[in-house]
Amino acid sequence: MKTWMSIHLLVLSIFLPTQGQAQSKTVSESERQIPLSYDVDVIVVGGTLRGVAAAEAAAKQGAKVFLVTDRPYLGEDVCATQRLWVKSDQKPKTELGKSIYGNAEKTNNGYSLVKPMDVKRKLDEALLNNVVPYLYGSYLTEILHDQNGEIAGIVVANRSGRQAIRGKIIIDASDRAFAARIAGADFTPYSAGVQKFKRIIVGGKPNAKAKDLGFKYTVLQKSKKTEKKSYPVYEYDLEIQMKDGSLNLSLKQTELLVIKAIILVRRLILRSFFRFHRTT
Repeated sequence: MKTWMSIHLLVLSIFLPTQGQAQSKTVSESERQIPLSYDVDVIVVGGTLRGVAAAEAAAKQGAKVFLVTDRPYLGEDVCATQRLWVKSDQKPKTELGKSIYGNAEKTNNGYSLVKPMDVKRKLDEALLNNVVPYLYGSYLTEILHDQNGEIAGIVVANRSGRQAIRGKIIIDASDRAFAARIAGADFTPYSAGVQKFKRIIVGGKPNAKAKDLGFKYTVLQKSKKTEKKSYPVYEYDLEIQMKDGSLNLSLKQTELLVIKAIILVRRLILRSFFRFHRTT
């Protein structure tokens, strides 16, 4: 029998421009029933390596655990960032770390490389082997509280609608501490000013500021026949002026600037690609 939770939803803010200025307006949602999908001891928000490690550790201690990620796979902190390596002298200490990096490919300049699909598969296996249910592509929308005001679970949204997950403990393993921010947790003040960020770019023509990491990623491309192609990996240091550490303003603006830089680099790569094909 499916369990439902009666949740009175808070006011949603809608930002509408009025006479050239952004004015905050609101609408109210009525009380409604949200299906209770899971009732567990520990909820892990985020499918990162640290998130899976936390879920695995809690499950091994006998806790009922559920993990949720907004990505369609696990391991976004490694796979999405293209940081598919560790230094060869870094020895994994945990069972999970050994399963991911134990058979990594060694480079001539001291790195150990892993494949994205291997990382995703090992993380899937870690959760399945420890009987930890999890959901891909599910976005955290709010934190649930009990009658005493204590944190009691989360609500997520995905293609099936919204579902509630009840839990005694929430572990935030997301890349921007989304759950902690929604819950109103206190953060260490983020100093305003110029902050340094790093970004990995695979292939293309590097500019003068690019750091060549000295190894290549090899990709199998299938068309009429299978071709193996290798692309150099570059690391870029970006200095961006940050007003503060707020999620809604500074971090989103920073990500937008980084995305624009990536788009520019990819356009340069495509231009080189088409020039190459026109001449061959």
